Amino acid sequence: MNIIGVTGTSGAGKTTLCEILHKQYGAYIIDADKIAKRLSKKGTMYLNAIVECFGDEILSQEGELRRKELANLIYQDEEKRNQLNRSYVFVCCTRN
Repeated sequence: MNIIGVTGTSGAGKTTLCEILHKQYGAYIIDADKIAKRLSKKGTMYLNAIVECFGDEILSQEGELRRKELANLIYQDEEKRNQLNRSYVFVCCTRN
């Protein structure tokens, strides 16, 4: 079995490539963005870690993650992006 990692900036075509790999070659796709969205729902350990790093201002009034605000923070500051990535890896590695 071969393992391929697909990376790229927003709008680079990662989703399109993965769809082609899945449809034409039967590739199994693990979408880290979808996993991160599930992990960052209200009340989760990951969202709590994000708030700890970036503060309550990245939450909506309903307590949901404001993704655009978080994206603005992490794409302007490499250290903040690294901080978020470390939180993500920690949560993924400690989940039961």
